[in-house]
Amino acid sequence: MSTFAQITLFVGGGIAVLTGDFTIGMFTIFTSYFKMMLNASKFFFGLGASYQQALVSFDRMQEIFSHKTESCGETVITDVDCIRLQNVCFSYTHEVHDKPNGQVKNICTQFTKGKIYAIVGANGIGKSTLISLLAGMYINEYKGVITYNDIDIRNINMTKARRDLIGFAEQDPVLICDSIRYNLNLGNLGDITNVEQAIKPYADVLSMTDFLSKRTLDYEINDGSTNLSGGERQKLAMLKVLIKNSCVMIFDEPTSAFDATTTQNFILHLNKIKKNKIILIITHDANVREWCDEVLELAYLTVDCD
Repeated sequence: MSTFAQITLFVGGGIAVLTGDFTIGMFTIFTSYFKMMLNASKFFFGLGASYQQALVSFDRMQEIFSHKTESCGETVITDVDCIRLQNVCFSYTHEVHDKPNGQVKNICTQFTKGKIYAIVGANGIGKSTLISLLAGMYINEYKGVITYNDIDIRNINMTKARRDLIGFAEQDPVLICDSIRYNLNLGNLGDITNVEQAIKPYADVLSMTDFLSKRTLDYEINDGSTNLSGGERQKLAMLKVLIKNSCVMIFDEPTSAFDATTTQNFILHLNKIKKNKIILIITHDANVREWCDEVLELAYLTVDCD
């Protein structure tokens, strides 16, 4: 409308000047006042949209401020030998559409160092929720007891534990809008002088050597990571966990982007390093289950432990 109005003004004004109804001075003054009126109109027309945008931002900030501050214990642990769950109950929301909310109910199990565990079960049954509970993400919301080395996680500094002792590769990870190097680093590679050399053995395991050589570690990941495929994002998240070399490693559907050879190489690597680690793998892959030391069917874990 603004463009159409300006075209009309210049065409009509030009004709009026040519016919002698307008002088050049009058046309110039009229054009100046017209621009002032047009800018004022734009402001008021855009005010409604700006108000709605500000309202959405305000509501989002209110939502963030309403979140409870995560409580954190004071006990600092330097290793994890055993993770134990006793009568753990937690309500959760299904990620599967058209299904009601559900519950992880009365889970009793333990994970010990030196083993690889496959966590299996139907979609929406709570596998990822179980992992979040183990990592202390819902520390004030579950019932029962979760312990690391027989210490209740409510008494443990889980912020430090997640930073130093737990590595988690999600199936659909969120990457930061920055270089691949920065995403892999995030405090993990600061003391390594030759990052490329440190990454190489793990990149070979994940069949990422060609990808990293073509893109290089300085390749910029854009906002939303749309310049990487889903498989590439997942492999970068797994590469970060392997580099971190934490005593608890968690992988969510790690082989969904792998071929058979890469899957075998990945599982063989985990078996080589499992002696001093607790490794948890959420999977639907029957081949992965065969390579694991124990298979935990979540449906069978949700039994009454009383």
